[in-house]
Amino acid sequence: MKATQARKASITLLVASALLLLLTLTLPQYKVPETATQVVPPTANPPGGYMIYGYGIPPVVEGSTISVALSGFGPRLLEYSLAPTQGNLILNPIAFGRVGDGPAENFSAIAGGNYALELSIIAYNGTGFTIAYHGIWSPYDFLVVYISPAVFLVAASLAGTYYFGTRIPRQRNEERVEAELREAKASGARP
Repeated sequence: MKATQARKASITLLVASALLLLLTLTLPQYKVPETATQVVPPTANPPGGYMIYGYGIPPVVEGSTISVALSGFGPRLLEYSLAPTQGNLILNPIAFGRVGDGPAENFSAIAGGNYALELSIIAYNGTGFTIAYHGIWSPYDFLVVYISPAVFLVAASLAGTYYFGTRIPRQRNEERVEAELREAKASGARP
């Protein structure tokens, strides 16, 4: 690949990676009302008599309400806990409780900050249930994992653009010197 082609490729990569970085920084800031639903089927003979289910909720808007609806469980005990997280740590719950006779339980909590939440449910005796939770968060929250690769790609493409930008004049000088040497050799003159 010639230096001019490599420089064009580096510039194209720079534009694409800068766009990726811009998207990873801005789209997760866009937050709208979202709802997620999941059906958990009954479990026959759970180990220890219970199953623990965890649901991660992306960072929610401070002061917004997070609503959770549990339904479809029989007369068996369910316990729930909704807690903010900080990295891998689960902090003090903002909502928790037990439900027993079914068939439905609704609860809500108000977010005290812009943080991700962990919704944990313990289902005793293998009971199944349907869960629906609603709040205001970004549907693009998953993009934050691409910030580091985008920064790396921007740096690498900047380095490539700089290197091949300085390589092009050197390559032209080398080609000119080689052509002059060939001409001198062909005419029999000494360089």
